[in-house]
Amino acid sequence: MVVCMTNHALDSFLADLLKDGIDKLVRLGGGSKEQWTERYQPRALSHRLKGLSRNSSAWALWKDRLEGLCVQGAGICNSFNSTTIHWTAVRSHLELNYPEICRSLAEVECLSPGRTIDQAKVSQQGGGFAFEYWCNGGDLKDIESLLVSFHNILGKNEAIIQGMYKAKMQGKKGAGMDSGDVDQLKDKIVQEIVQNTEHVASDPSPSIWTMPQSERLALVAKWQDEIGIATLVDQAVELHRRHQQALRQRHQTRTDDDVHRFGQQDVIGLTTTACAKYWPLLSKLDMKTVICEEAGEVIEAHSLCTLFPSIKHAIFIGDPLQLRAQVNEQEMATENSEKYRLDQSLFERMMYPSLSSIRPFPTSRLDIQRRAHPVIADIMRATLYPTLEDAPSTKAHPRVAGMAERLYWLDHRHPENRPDPRSQFATSYANTFEADMISAMVRYLVHTNEYNFGDIAILTPYNGQLEALKQKLRGECKTFLIEKDKEALMDLRDLDLDVGDAIKTDKEGRTKFDMSKMLRLATIDNFQGEEAKIVILSLVRSNIDDRVGFLKSFNRINVACSRAKHGLYIVGNASLMQNVSMWRSIIDLLTKQHKIGGSFQACCSRHPNPRYQIRHPEAPRDPQWFVKNLVQQFFNVVTRAPVVAVTARPTRSILDAQVNVLDLVTAGTNA
Repeated sequence: MVVCMTNHALDSFLADLLKDGIDKLVRLGGGSKEQWTERYQPRALSHRLKGLSRNSSAWALWKDRLEGLCVQGAGICNSFNSTTIHWTAVRSHLELNYPEICRSLAEVECLSPGRTIDQAKVSQQGGGFAFEYWCNGGDLKDIESLLVSFHNILGKNEAIIQGMYKAKMQGKKGAGMDSGDVDQLKDKIVQEIVQNTEHVASDPSPSIWTMPQSERLALVAKWQDEIGIATLVDQAVELHRRHQQALRQRHQTRTDDDVHRFGQQDVIGLTTTACAKYWPLLSKLDMKTVICEEAGEVIEAHSLCTLFPSIKHAIFIGDPLQLRAQVNEQEMATENSEKYRLDQSLFERMMYPSLSSIRPFPTSRLDIQRRAHPVIADIMRATLYPTLEDAPSTKAHPRVAGMAERLYWLDHRHPENRPDPRSQFATSYANTFEADMISAMVRYLVHTNEYNFGDIAILTPYNGQLEALKQKLRGECKTFLIEKDKEALMDLRDLDLDVGDAIKTDKEGRTKFDMSKMLRLATIDNFQGEEAKIVILSLVRSNIDDRVGFLKSFNRINVACSRAKHGLYIVGNASLMQNVSMWRSIIDLLTKQHKIGGSFQACCSRHPNPRYQIRHPEAPRDPQWFVKNLVQQFFNVVTRAPVVAVTARPTRSILDAQVNVLDLVTAGTNA
């Protein structure tokens, strides 16, 4: 069993297993954004392994029984809500007190003893048509009208059953049977109804079918009074009990089938949430090994859900130097209470026992990172992971188009916004300068035509800044919020999610997002386990009171600075952040490497030598900014390159266009 905290990590883990040829796996739970995972969902697996199903007939039987109980329940509800009584409610009363009348009504609907399950099913769906026909003054000699009543009742009850299955049943008849089969069954039942009707009508003895309409209605009213509301309630309760029992039996049938099918697989993959949800099923699989990834983020109770009695070998993988599990009650978090430590994982507790008498569990460290370019990974080496090594693949990451450096800190002194007590975000912080600067930077990076919005992620510690960034980028691009951030903003205001054409719907009507068209906005805490080609980090806090806030935690700093693959850009007040030892180490490193300053260093992706200073948000879209830098760099280019070839390649951005003009002017001057 492979267990992960997030769907993203689980999909990544399973994808690597597939690459290594391990394809006998099943993925439990929803929430995946990867289309390939659909093939490994339980229902898809059941379709591929139909031969392994041992309970298909039992499943169909319980399914039909549930449908029948649903129809009966609808009849009881109708008896509560109307002046007339339904056949489901009156039948048992007639059987007990008026057996002859009950027999006269029921004989019309009776099928032959050799009926099939499907015949009984369709007949049951049409049950009560004779009673309704009788109440409305129907005559057995008018067989056509009787059959119309049968089809009307059948249509109503089919609609009820379709409501049980919602979209799955739309456009289908007979609860999943082919329309041709249903029509044939109806024809057979109609023939029997005609025969039954002729038999009852031929009986010379006095019959309720000869009563006038007024006597029939009086008799129905009498039965209704005799039954009373208490009896209807009892019938409804009994139907509910039988329905719940049938649901449990059907679920048990499916569970037995799933246990058999899942037992044929090599790997069961799921999140910690799904592990708790499917615990009864999983406990029957007799699994021997569990691998729990992101174990440092999993609270202890969730970790215990993965340790089934059959487990012989448990492998926990995680990072105790990153963020702990998130808890709603901060007073119970480890930082605030040594007594509760609700956010402490079993993984951390086994590595660092609180009592000296307890021996730590054996551990080993994975020292090769496969995400960030070595330049970005230097931050981790300078702080928490001095022995960290880079996989060869990370050195092949391309340089960030349009930027002179792939790692840079934009240092500023623009103050943070003071929280407005009248605002929904009174308890959170924002920084207008940083929001403006980052939104302009996103536009600039995308205009290089090297990146989609989905390649970029903006991280910030505060929901207030998250909202400010979303407002700044409204109309510029579609934004994607991680579910927890979305819920946080929805709790504070009526969030309007602008997703537009980034939404797709699959064949089964499920919503899918085209992530390549959506810019990811997230708080640092909710981006743990995720990654992006380019990460822009907004630190927000900038004040004269030396208040750093959330950013004093080394766990949070670690997560914030380790999500980027190709480029990491930090926007914040370095003077303030130096009050935190880990930030001070990062700032010292960047200062030595000349990767910190009051402006971003921009350049053309094809002409990296001329560099342009981006000091304010308007720079990347201000024509005068380009002209000023064009003139400033003009003589440098002429001096360095007496002969400059005129490029014939198409321009890929505004910046490229300026450099092409520069080439043309230089070539003309030399000529």
